[in-house]
Amino acid sequence: MPDRKKFEGSARCPFYIAVGLGKKPVIICEGCFGESQKLFFDSSTKMQQVFEKFCVKKYESCPYYRATYTFKYSNNKEKNNGYSKNRM
Repeated sequence: MPDRKKFEGSARCPFYIAVGLGKKPVIICEGCFGESQKLFFDSSTKMQQVFEKFCVKKYESCPYYRATYTFKYSNNKEKNNGYSKNRM
């Protein structure tokens, strides 16, 4: 199992919060409605691959990043169901 310290400080994504390395590995990200999003994985290897690909290297192409960014920073209220960043 990877060491949590390996992940600390290496994520570039502004919405990354933490990883969980327990029985069910998880990446925790900032969500759209003031809640966090949790992405669970079947193995720490798969979690580590996704972390490296999206949290560290190409966060702009991560579907969770794009959805959260669009929701929080879009000026078009129809895109985010009438919620704006000022209402959150």
